[in-house]
Amino acid sequence: MINNILELLGDKYTSQTFMRYNSECLKGYEFSVMFAYTETLAKKISDKDEFKKEFLKTLHIELNDNCTFQSYYNTAECMVYDHYRLLFNSDEEKNLPQWRYELAKMSDSKVIELIEEQLKNEDTSCFEDEILLANYKLKFMYSPELIDTRSSAFRFYDDKIVANEDFENALAFFNTPPAAITSVKLDREIKDFIVEDQVNIASTETVNTILANCMPYSCVPGIIFEIDLKTLLTWSYNTLVKVTGGTVGCIDFKNGSGHCEKVEKGRFIQFKIHSPDEFIFCDEKTHTGKLVQDTFGFTNNAHKAQFELV
Repeated sequence: MINNILELLGDKYTSQTFMRYNSECLKGYEFSVMFAYTETLAKKISDKDEFKKEFLKTLHIELNDNCTFQSYYNTAECMVYDHYRLLFNSDEEKNLPQWRYELAKMSDSKVIELIEEQLKNEDTSCFEDEILLANYKLKFMYSPELIDTRSSAFRFYDDKIVANEDFENALAFFNTPPAAITSVKLDREIKDFIVEDQVNIASTETVNTILANCMPYSCVPGIIFEIDLKTLLTWSYNTLVKVTGGTVGCIDFKNGSGHCEKVEKGRFIQFKIHSPDEFIFCDEKTHTGKLVQDTFGFTNNAHKAQFELV
C-alpha cells in the first residue's frame, strides 16, 4: 500500500525528502550556524577534520534545540494534505485499482502514519552532506582590533573628529592617510601614513562619504560580508583571509546609527581572526558574541558580498 501511495504522489517524494526539506528550512537559521561555529572555535580545536566533526555535532544539537527540523510526521502530514483530494476521492476517476478505493476509506492519521514510517525507513541522507549542500550565506562583521564596541569608537566633538588612537586605527583599516580626509575636520594634526602595496578597502571618496554621514556620533569602522559555510569550515585561527566584497563603513553601537557603502570592484582587505569574540553578528535573533541589530542603518544594504581564502 505505502509504495502505491508514494508512487501516486510522484517523484517529488523520495527517500531523501525529509532531509532535503530540512536543508531548505535551515537556510533561515544562520544565527544557529554561527553560534555553533563560534562555540567550536572557542574549544580551540586545531585539527581541521576534528573541528569539522565537532562543529557539525554542535550544529545538530543547536538546530534540534531550536526546533528548526521538520519531523518525519510533519513532512508526512504536509504530503497528505497537499494531495488530499487525490488520495481520498475515489469517485474522481472510474476503473481505479482496488487499493485506491481502500485508500479512500482510510483515515488521514493512518495514511500519515504509513508515510511517516516509510520516510524513517528509507531516509538515506546524511546530515553532514545535506547541511553543506544547503549553501548557507552567513552575514558577519569584522572590525579591526575591536575589544569593546563602545570604548573602541572614535568620536566627533563640535563637528570635528577626535583624532585619537581609535581614529588612527580606523584610518589604518581604510588605509587612508589623514590628509585625504576633507569632509570632516580633525581636532588636531596626525602624521600622514599609508601602507604600500595594499589595496584600500575603500576609496578616499568613499571614506569621506562614510565619515560625513556618521556625524555627530561616535563610530567603529568595519566591513560586513557573507561567509559561505563550506569556506567557513576551512578557516581557522590565524588563517589569513581576503574579503573582496560586502559593505564597508562605520557603525555607532551606542546610538544605533552609522553609514556604509558597497565595496568597490577590485578592492579588498586581508585579516586574521584570533578569537571567537571577534565575530560580530548581523542578526538580532542571535544569542552569542557581539551583535549588530538589523535595525541599525549600517546593515540595511549589507547583504551582497563575497568571501574567499587567499
